[in-house]
Parts: sequence; structure tokens; C-alpha cells
Amino acid sequence: MHRQRAGANAANAPPRSMWMQLLPLIVFFGLSLMSSLPNLFSAPHVPDPQFSFSPSNKYNAERRTGEMGLKYHVNEREFSNHAAIQADILASKSVTGSKSSRPGATLTRFERGIENYYKQDLYARCQRGVDARERKKEAEIGMFGIGTDWEKVKKIGAEKVEACERLKELGIIRG
Repeated sequence: MHRQRAGANAANAPPRSMWMQLLPLIVFFGLSLMSSLPNLFSAPHVPDPQFSFSPSNKYNAERRTGEMGLKYHVNEREFSNHAAIQADILASKSVTGSKSSRPGATLTRFERGIENYYKQDLYARCQRGVDARERKKEAEIGMFGIGTDWEKVKKIGAEKVEACERLKELGIIRG
């Protein structure tokens, strides 16, 4: 009897309108649309130009970073077609045509990225060099160190790793 009443109450309940049933979906799509609105009206992201630390046919224009003075090479056409970087370069030129000491924000960010890449690469090469030196020492010492030429082990330990030396010069690691 109790079940019959519940069924009767459900049958007498007014039907939910189709709009009320679709309301959660409408709200979801509305919020999704609102979160994407800023992207619809902004300029598309243009990737930074590619670069290399050594010249080639592809990377034919030499440049230097502002802070560290690192030499890097870019594709002249790709670099000159990058609107934001070219705007920075043009803005940094004075009326007389000489370069100002302060490049624009996009060029500065690009060159800082090059410098960070260089530092990370140096650090990785330093770590590989230190690891190789340690393996060389361990191989010279052997399993128990019996018959080891300890002078040779000292020489191996004193070998300098070029990348680590460069990091010391830059003040990134201590010696």
C-alpha cells in the first residue's frame, strides 16, 4: 500500500520541462565558452625562432645575447619574419639608427631562454663528465684496490671537466 502511494505521487508530479533537464548541460557549455573567450580575441601564439650555437646553412645569421654575450645563430628569414622580435629590434633603434642598450621584452625573453638552455646544457655535460671521471677512477682502483696505482687515481681525480670549469667561470657552481 505504501508503494502504491509513492507511485501515485510520482504520477501526479508535474513533468520537468525539457529546459530544466538540459540546464546542467547548458551551464557547462556556457562556462566552457566563457573560459575560451579570451583566446578567441587574442592574437595566436607565434613560436620563437629556432637557434643553434654553431653556424650552418639553415642558421646563417650570427647574434649575441644581451646579458651573457653568448654567440648564437638563427635563420635570417625566420628571425626577420617574427613580428614581435622585429618590433622589439625596431623599437630599440634610436632616431639616428644606432642600437639602444635595452632590447624589447620579447627579444629579451627569447635570449634569456637561449642562455638558460646553454646553462642547462653545460650543467648536463658537467654531470656526465664528473660521472665519467668517477667511473674511470673506479675502474683504475678495481674491486678491492689491490695493486692500484694511487698516483694515477689522483691524476684522474684532478682532471678538469671543461663544462664544469665554464660553469665556475659563470659563477653557477663553486669550485
